[in-house]
Amino acid sequence: MADRLAIAAGERLEVVEDTPEVLTVEACYAPRGNRPPAHYHPRQDEHFEVLEGSLRVQAGGVAIASTPYPRPGAPLAVIRDYFRGNTRAARVSLAGQLCSAAALARFTATVTDLARHPDTNSDALHITARAAGAAAVGSLATSALLSLALTGGEKGEATDLALHRWVFLAGGPVHTAAFGALVGCLSLAGRRTARLRDHLTTAGLVAATAGVLSPLSLITKPAVWLIPAGRMSGLAVTGIAGVLLSRPAQPRTALPDPD
Repeated sequence: MADRLAIAAGERLEVVEDTPEVLTVEACYAPRGNRPPAHYHPRQDEHFEVLEGSLRVQAGGVAIASTPYPRPGAPLAVIRDYFRGNTRAARVSLAGQLCSAAALARFTATVTDLARHPDTNSDALHITARAAGAAAVGSLATSALLSLALTGGEKGEATDLALHRWVFLAGGPVHTAAFGALVGCLSLAGRRTARLRDHLTTAGLVAATAGVLSPLSLITKPAVWLIPAGRMSGLAVTGIAGVLLSRPAQPRTALPDPD
């Protein structure tokens, strides 16, 4: 019969197997309960398997959770555990989101200036770039602030579910669609001014299409892949474009008239 040790209310340890080769212990800890005491195993390798719930391991100031970011429709317990299981790590991540929003605001100014160049021959392009950039920055910052609210104290069930839904909408399809429109403006302006090569602007237009179509994820579940596809490909394009646009513009040389 397995040995069982009650630690506290809702918490226990049970020795499942004890041999010279292996010691198997099944542990049950209450949500946000007491942490295991500090200890180490000098001669053994330790392997964890999560049977139910989630496991969060902290090494220094970094916390790693065994559960991914809760998707829309996730149970309330999963949402609360993700955002409140380690509020310090969650808030560090949110601070990173706000820094990303600030960096995106600066890049939006670069795209807007490029779109205003006379060679673009379009007043609408820089207006669209400005609007898309503002929407991308605003939605990302909104998502971060709503996530910050989720890391706070206990709220009502309806409030937490609504906050998580708005976090996804703002940081998912809304942000990705706006960011896609900004990448599209960058690609068109870069091509028309010859500041960016055609293969990069083509890749940018493909990324922009994926981003702009990402709100389809609200209608059909498979379209949710458009969110990471549009965001990651757009980040790759903007990263390369940022390096190229930081260099001095090369003056165009006029070809001699054959006549």
